[in-house]
Amino acid sequence: MTKSQTDKLAEKALRRFEGHNKPHETLVLFLHHGVFCEFLREPIEHRIRYIVENKPEDQIEARLTWMQPYVGHPEMQKADAEWKKAYAEWAKVDAEWKKAYAEQEKAYAEQEKAYAEWAKVDAEWNKAYAERNKAYAEWKSLYEPIFMAEHPDCPWNGQTLFP
Repeated sequence: MTKSQTDKLAEKALRRFEGHNKPHETLVLFLHHGVFCEFLREPIEHRIRYIVENKPEDQIEARLTWMQPYVGHPEMQKADAEWKKAYAEWAKVDAEWKKAYAEQEKAYAEQEKAYAEWAKVDAEWNKAYAERNKAYAEWKSLYEPIFMAEHPDCPWNGQTLFP
């Protein structure tokens, strides 16, 4: 397919969407090859450009030909209204979810920062604890024999008072 042919198909696809190019309101058939019908999430120009620039050449014609706005059908009025209502509710909850997710991400970043600070202090604590234990072991090795010599009746066996 030549660039000229591709450009004509893109223009024709764009014309089909005149008056039907509202993200989150316009239903589109075959916006993506594996979905029969879905709501437009961004201006159709973006999708058309993406198809032309990124999809395999042997798929461009079918994608641009079959992608079209769903403008309703007499037998589908009630179902259309119910779907649009459900989508609007989902979009509202989706916005709340995205806000909560952003807050969770912020809290997670703060937690990561606090954890890094704690890990630094924990490493210092472990080092100080090891130094304390070393100093105690040295002190004990010096004083324990003195104490035991001065108190030969003490039942201490080096581990417990209750051997």
